[in-house]
Amino acid sequence: MKEKQIGTKFLIMISLTPAMLFIEGLTLKYGWNNLLTTIGNIPQITVIQAIAISSVFGYLFPSQALKREELTLLESVLTVLMKAMMYMIIFYILTLFV
Repeated sequence: MKEKQIGTKFLIMISLTPAMLFIEGLTLKYGWNNLLTTIGNIPQITVIQAIAISSVFGYLFPSQALKREELTLLESVLTVLMKAMMYMIIFYILTLFV
């Protein structure tokens, strides 16, 4: 029974990964394009480039990934979504002052 639960959790995580990556990419793209481009002569980025940047940083600094292994499936998904929403709100507030 436990193997079936692990398999189900794995399939759910695999199916939710693209959506979570897309949300993280949108958040990074929004912050980059609305904050960094106003500071200096930095070009805007696309969602794909933002996802690539997020993936590279996730690979270089895996401490967050290690902490997620201790969480349940629901906690892991909610952590990613809440983090993305929190940064989107912070970026939006910052763009009001730029």
